Amino acid sequence: MSGEEYEAILARGREVLSIEAAAILGLRERLGEDFVRVAAAILACPGKVVVTGIGKSGHVARKIAATFASLGTPAFFLHPGEGVHGDLGMVSAGDLVLALSYSGESHEVLALIPTLKILGCPLVAMVGKADSELARRSDYVLLVAVEREADPLGLAPTASSAAMLALGDALAVAVAEITAKGLGATNSVDAEGRLVGLLTDGDLRRFLARYDDALDRPVTEAMTRNPRTIGPEALAAEAMRLMERTAKGVTVLPVVVDGRPVGMIHMHDILRALTAL
Repeated sequence: MSGEEYEAILARGREVLSIEAAAILGLRERLGEDFVRVAAAILACPGKVVVTGIGKSGHVARKIAATFASLGTPAFFLHPGEGVHGDLGMVSAGDLVLALSYSGESHEVLALIPTLKILGCPLVAMVGKADSELARRSDYVLLVAVEREADPLGLAPTASSAAMLALGDALAVAVAEITAKGLGATNSVDAEGRLVGLLTDGDLRRFLARYDDALDRPVTEAMTRNPRTIGPEALAAEAMRLMERTAKGVTVLPVVVDGRPVGMIHMHDILRALTAL
């Protein structure tokens, strides 16, 4: 290999990496409310995340499903072609479906929609075109449009596949970060960091069932205002008594100092500590 050939290969490889990196960074700048709405829908989903796609998008979908599962969110890959030939039986009414198609016009993926609608499964489209058929027929849309693919002819999904994979990873990790503690609740604070409310997973499920536009409403409408709290020096027995005295049967208590949350105690934490004695 001549020196010129060596440099040409190296330059081309670097250019491909630059194009794909730019595609991912472009997604980072556009990430916003749609991403949060999808994450909230996954958190509220009582079933599994079903990820589907065909061709190169199918390969990416399979990896995204594996990432969700590895991080603790129940998920599996559904091949759309197999889906219309019987495998849709694996999808249940409580599941959420994440469909990948850069064009948004993949016939195999679109063929799944009638059955998904009958089941009532929320449908999330990860597409490159907001006006595509898949986007129009979905409940949520995540756009992964890229300026150009990395191959000279712009035919092979390269930058677009990298963007889809990165966005899927971002979604899986964001959801896992929220659920990692396994507490089933989160504190709400004001601009000065003082506790103003507590939102439990039960509150969220009830709120989503009550309002069709729940995700467009402020968290203050769903949370419990001025929840019971406990100090960091209190005994576990006191925490148990407070939980039992709460009318809604709350199993978590914010731990606060000077009105600011510094942690949270769950009934399971107390029970584990008791069994360890």
